[in-house]
Amino acid sequence: MTIGTWGSGNFESDGALDFVGELSNQLVEKIETYFSDNRANLDEEGEAVVMPSVQILSILHEKCDAAPP
Repeated sequence: MTIGTWGSGNFESDGALDFVGELSNQLVEKIETYFSDNRANLDEEGEAVVMPSVQILSILHEKCDAAPP
């Protein structure tokens, strides 16, 4: 194993978790932008982008050890 790697799984290294963190940050930014634009109703973009982003964040947290936002 190299430094920053503690197992053979896809998410058992610092680099992989950094990548997951970047994805999480992008999703959180998308959600925050949506609500900061006063579009709090879940219209087409809400259904197509916001709700899937929330679910993906949840999956990243549950399955990939991503820190919750």
